[in-house]
Amino acid sequence: MEEVKEGYLEQYGRIMSDEEVEQMFRSVDTDNSGFIDYTEFVVAATSQENLTSHEKLQAAFKMFDKDG
Repeated sequence: MEEVKEGYLEQYGRIMSDEEVEQMFRSVDTDNSGFIDYTEFVVAATSQENLTSHEKLQAAFKMFDKDG
């Protein structure tokens, strides 16, 4: 949770509450594994109208995935 909060603060300049992180996590962790894998991240970060390049998505994922 702290990784996400730190990454969000660094990227957007705003602190997320624990409740916001938990809600976001539940909506993205579609297989209920307790982790957001790359596929879940890509699905959450893209939409039909606004696709982002594969390289940008990987960079964004790595920004939040501090421990690999």
